[in-house]
Amino acid sequence: MRRFCSLLLTIVAALSLGACAVGVKHEYEQLTADIRVKSPQIALGVHDQRPYVVNGTKKEDFTGLTRGGFNNPFDASTASGKPMADDLAKAIADSLTRNGAQVTIVRLEPKMTKTEAVAKLAQSAPKAVLLSVLEWKTDLGYVFRHLCDLEMSVIGRNGAVLASERIADSHEFKKDLDLPRKIFAREVPAVFKQHMEQFFNTPAIAGAL
Repeated sequence: MRRFCSLLLTIVAALSLGACAVGVKHEYEQLTADIRVKSPQIALGVHDQRPYVVNGTKKEDFTGLTRGGFNNPFDASTASGKPMADDLAKAIADSLTRNGAQVTIVRLEPKMTKTEAVAKLAQSAPKAVLLSVLEWKTDLGYVFRHLCDLEMSVIGRNGAVLASERIADSHEFKKDLDLPRKIFAREVPAVFKQHMEQFFNTPAIAGAL
């Protein structure tokens, strides 16, 4: 009987964790980063090049996975319901605008090639920022994993790449089991804020802008 009760409690706990894993949202568009540029007018494009988005396996609002008690995965998505690239672009543009820049957001479809993306941006302003999202995925279960591969390029009017930097890393954190899963998920976008501040403060990117 004791063994049965123990098994029952385990199943209930696992189902409870599964319920918490469903419907997790990540909010990016309201982020504020401490970034600035010298150029008064720039174009900005965020190009989602994650392979599973480009081939249609995952939707454009996909931000990662959350796992239930049986380690079963559920898709996490943007809080806005918009493509993740759109939320990231808005967060960057709003942050730059607060510091005096005039920013034109240029929508870049995942199926566009990088050459096409560069050409579209080059037509939109004297200088442009292209953020290529090669990987961005969280995996939240008993352990929190985050994978990131971002490339930022500064584009001139003729399409020349004036500067380029890349950040690729992965992190693994032990999750505090007392911390509600949805609250923990809200902390995920802070990683993006940190990387944007890294990009815009590098000598190459700052010098080109």
